Amino acid sequence: MGRLDRLGLDGPIIAADATPFSAAFHLADRGVVVPRQDDPTFADAHYNLGNAHQRVGEYQEAVRCYTQAIKLNPKMASAYASLGNAYFLQGKFPEAAKQLEQSVAVNPNNAYAAFWLHLARQKTGGNANTEL
Repeated sequence: MGRLDRLGLDGPIIAADATPFSAAFHLADRGVVVPRQDDPTFADAHYNLGNAHQRVGEYQEAVRCYTQAIKLNPKMASAYASLGNAYFLQGKFPEAAKQLEQSVAVNPNNAYAAFWLHLARQKTGGNANTEL
């Protein structure tokens, strides 16, 4: 049983049930790259694939995907936040705080990133109440 089977994506994907999340993971697992690099959704594809890896506990793969999404779109606050979360879940709290700080810098209204940043700062012994 492969990692796709755990997500219920072991069969063929048809248009009716293809979400960006399921389609990206399903095709990437088979070595198929759907978007071209000049496609503006290419960063989104890496981000969605990172979400799929994180969902099944493959944090290193998630980190790789989120990092690539950030390279392609440095203003993608959600990718920084998810990268920080992936580091946090691995116990890499200083790395998590750094990425979460970047997410908040890009989007100061990102409550998700602010919450995880607070937790990461607590874990590193830093001041969790530092101004964002």
